[in-house]
Amino acid sequence: KVKVISQDFIEEFEEIKDQIEMIKDSYDEKYIKDDFVVVAATNNKEVNHKIGIYCRQYNKLVNVVDDKDLSNFTVPSFVIKCIYRRKKSFII
Repeated sequence: KVKVISQDFIEEFEEIKDQIEMIKDSYDEKYIKDDFVVVAATNNKEVNHKIGIYCRQYNKLVNVVDDKDLSNFTVPSFVIKCIYRRKKSFII
């Protein structure tokens, strides 16, 4: 089960709350100590770094979204940007 730790959740999380574990709190090692795969995706570089260091120390797979060198796995992704002009769609 996916676990999400955050002090605040956007409304869209309510739609999937039965499918994930939502923990309303700030980061604490106790929440990831038994997990094997961790994604550090906070809005705080220092917290992401702390998560990355902890995971590397305890041999966990970690993706630190703002530090690829600290990550030991990555998730491929891409962004499609659409611009709408006069009923025409352009994908950049």
